[in-house]
Amino acid sequence: LGEHAESLGVDVLPGFAASEVLYRRDGSVAGIATGDVGIAKDGTRKANFSRGVEVTARATLFAEGCRGSLSELVMEKFAMRG
Repeated sequence: LGEHAESLGVDVLPGFAASEVLYRRDGSVAGIATGDVGIAKDGTRKANFSRGVEVTARATLFAEGCRGSLSELVMEKFAMRG
């Protein structure tokens, strides 16, 4: 399915964990930010350190499963649960 989506021009980014939801000034979802990688348990940067990035889009799909932490935040913000 991912290959089909990409053939239609969709950017699929598997393997990148989102750590934060990004919002526009009007409150709508703008995208996500990934977390930094390559940080040791003591908080120091390891040799493979890489800063997280912001990924913005017209539409953002949260595919974390039914209890994903960012999905829960979005559902709460927009009162999506009865």
